[in-house]
This record gives sequence, C-alpha cells and structure tokens, in this order.
Amino acid sequence: MGFKPSEADPCLYVRRRSKSIAYILLYVDDMLIATRREHEFPTIFQELRQKFEVANLGDVKQFLGIEVEQDSGGFKLNQRSYITKLVERHGLKDAKPSKIPLDPAYLQQKEEENRLPSNAQYLSLIGGLLYT
Repeated sequence: MGFKPSEADPCLYVRRRSKSIAYILLYVDDMLIATRREHEFPTIFQELRQKFEVANLGDVKQFLGIEVEQDSGGFKLNQRSYITKLVERHGLKDAKPSKIPLDPAYLQQKEEENRLPSNAQYLSLIGGLLYT
C-alpha cells in the first residue's frame, strides 16, 4: 500500500504521494487512519479490509485513553478521564491541590510515623503518571 514505518515510532506508518500524506497508527489491535484529504480514507480502508478484518468506528473520539476533540482550528488531545480515574483509584480525590510540584514546607515537616506497608501503591501511581 506504500506505507513505510516512521523512524520516530515503529507503530506509525506514513505514505507520501505528491501533495498528499496519510498515516496509519497501530497499537496492538487498535488502529487510527489519518489523511490530509478526506477522499483518501475510503480507499485506504478498503485496501486494509481486503487483507485484514477491520471495522470503521467513525471519527475518532478516543484513542488509547486519549480524548480527541476536533474544531475548526484542528485537534485537541487530553487525558482528563484517565487522570480522573487515576486520582480516584489512588484515593486522592480530596487531596489538597498545589500550584507547584512540591510544597517547600513539605520538606520541613517531621517524617510521617505511619509508613506505607509496601511501595506497590506508590509505584503504581508513578507508573500511571508516566503513562500520561
């Protein structure tokens, strides 16, 4: 089909033809097709359909937990729902917000007497934040 893997990401395939460009982004069994010209999409989709079992779910609203909004200026991406779930999963819904990453007064406080029984929850939260 003329797509070549991107040097930046092996899951991104790019096809350049004269003034058009098309992308296929793959992650396990999820696929996103983006074209500069709307009329190119059906052709690419049909070619894929001849070789693979694929379904067209319409315009992208969410991909890999990332919400996608389109307006006249382009696309906006956010992970609001993912972050909300992460906050709730780790019991931080009522945590005090801060405008800076670490409150300077925190380092001056006495060490907490009740330590976590394991680092599993902390590591899970850090892993979740690294995904964002």
